[in-house]
Amino acid sequence: MRLSDRKISVIRRSMAWKGALLFFGAWGLLDGSGILKGKYTPNFPHMFTNVSNLFAWGYFALALLKLARQEQAQTRAQAQTRVQAQTQMRRMKAGLKDTAGAGLKAGVPAEAGAAGNGMSAAGAGEGTGVFAPTAKYTATISLLVTMLIAHFMLFDAMFKDGHIVLHLVWMHYVVPCMALLDWLFFDEKGKMPLWGPFAWMSLVVGYLVFTFIAVGVFDVYMGGGTTEEVTKYPYTFLDPAIAGPGGVASFCGAMLAAFLLLGYLLFAVDRLLARRG
Repeated sequence: MRLSDRKISVIRRSMAWKGALLFFGAWGLLDGSGILKGKYTPNFPHMFTNVSNLFAWGYFALALLKLARQEQAQTRAQAQTRVQAQTQMRRMKAGLKDTAGAGLKAGVPAEAGAAGNGMSAAGAGEGTGVFAPTAKYTATISLLVTMLIAHFMLFDAMFKDGHIVLHLVWMHYVVPCMALLDWLFFDEKGKMPLWGPFAWMSLVVGYLVFTFIAVGVFDVYMGGGTTEEVTKYPYTFLDPAIAGPGGVASFCGAMLAAFLLLGYLLFAVDRLLARRG
């Protein structure tokens, strides 16, 4: 398989994977918000799980559109190269002696006819690159941390009346794992900056600052889920009246540490995979 064909194949697989992620993400968001049942839940955007999934869905939708344009450009370039190569072959068969001269008249130097098919793919590598990498890894790390918190701290909320809540499975497990595998399968490795994990905390830091100002300063109600009748905060461990100021500070510190730990773990694995080629 030529390099140009291989790159188009990788792009199409990446598009299919992102399309599946968007499907499960949309299902989880629409069902969790009550829209599929015909009744929107106003406190839906209060929870960080939903915020991170909304952010991730927006990112992957834009990434899919970017890939679609890239695939179209690659396909057009490949078709043009084939037409030029066929034109050159016809001229050679017609008995033209100066192949290079004929190639120049057709708009394709002789060297380009031999090497043109692989130039763009070889220069970019076999992967599809990374669209807006800071936004992508912010979404990925946010999803992974919420998955771990949901699994180890809020697992009982995954069930209602003895039955598992399907949209929570999509948002807490399926979408985070698919986002992680999207990095593993399709991203060019070795490009993450050393400062990246600090930038990837921006979403959760913004969420915490907004929540504490909205509830603590302006007394805005941001309760939801299983805590809507217990506290004005999205989670009891963010409420100083329940967890205590020290408990809230400890949780926030532990969560930010988890973001950094996961971020640098992803960074280390990314560099290791880059060295292995």
